[in-house]
Amino acid sequence: LVVEAALTLPFLVTLTTQRKLPQGLLRTSALILLGIITLALAIGIGGLIVNLQKEKGNFLLRSAGILWFLNILVFALWYFEIDGGGPLKRHLAGPQATDFLFPQYAPGSNSSWMPHFLDYVFLAFTSATALSPADTQPLTKKAKTLMMIQSVLSLAIIIFLAARAVNILQ
Repeated sequence: LVVEAALTLPFLVTLTTQRKLPQGLLRTSALILLGIITLALAIGIGGLIVNLQKEKGNFLLRSAGILWFLNILVFALWYFEIDGGGPLKRHLAGPQATDFLFPQYAPGSNSSWMPHFLDYVFLAFTSATALSPADTQPLTKKAKTLMMIQSVLSLAIIIFLAARAVNILQ
C-alpha cells in the first residue's frame, strides 16, 4: 500500500494544484501502479484458491464477485492506458486503430469516433465474461497478452471460486 500511495502522489499533485507534471512521469506511474494492482489481484485470486476448503460458500461467492469486478476494472484501465500509447497520444493522433480494432474503425468507415473509457470497460467486461474478444479485436502483442492474462484470471475466478462456492451452498 505504501508503494501504491507513493505512485498515486503525482496524480494527486496534478489534480490538486495548477502544476502540470511531465506526461512521461504520469504515464510511467500509471503503468507501474497498474502492474502492482494486477499482481495484487492475481495474488488475491491465488490466495482464495489455496484456501477454498477453509472458507464458507457465502464468503467465496462474494469474494469471487468482487475479484471478478476488480478484474474488469483493472483491465479496463490497462486497455485505456495502452491503446495508442495512452489517452493523450490517442487523442492527438485522431481516430485510428492502434492496439484494438473497434467496430467503428472497420474498413470503409469515415467516422471520427474515438473510444472513451466506457468502451474499454465494455471490452474488459466481454473479455472477462466470454473469455475472448467480442466485437473489438486486439491488434498488438501487448493487447493480446493483456487479454490472455485477463481471461486466465477470470477463468480461475469462475472455475475455482464460484464453482466451489455454489457446491458448498447446495
